[in-house]
Amino acid sequence: MNVSALNDIVVIGREVKVKKDLTEVAAFITGAAQLGSWISPVKSVEAKLHGVIEFRSEPGFEHRGTYTVFDSPDHFILLTDKFGEIDVHFKQVDANTIVNFKFSKLGDESYERIVSDAVTRFIAMVNYK
Repeated sequence: MNVSALNDIVVIGREVKVKKDLTEVAAFITGAAQLGSWISPVKSVEAKLHGVIEFRSEPGFEHRGTYTVFDSPDHFILLTDKFGEIDVHFKQVDANTIVNFKFSKLGDESYERIVSDAVTRFIAMVNYK
């Protein structure tokens, strides 16, 4: 995991290799159940450019996101209240999908841990079955 801070913006990059088809893996960015399985429970998702994601949370802690890039199935950027910007690139290489994450957010003491936990859940959920 690469971590750097510039002007209080924390940027964390991570590359993951998954032995599944690109479209199946990319669904973990666009499908409500899949996205909710690794980042935060999802109430609703509009899987399109400028589409809104409503995350379920405890009352008073609701949060949202928006797709600012939606180049399916290769590249997505989600701008979220809680997780900052999540930039995800997918690339099919033989029978594998390479996933490159870049998480960016203004300084937050627990951000590195939150990202690490989310990526760990992503790997577990994508490989489940």
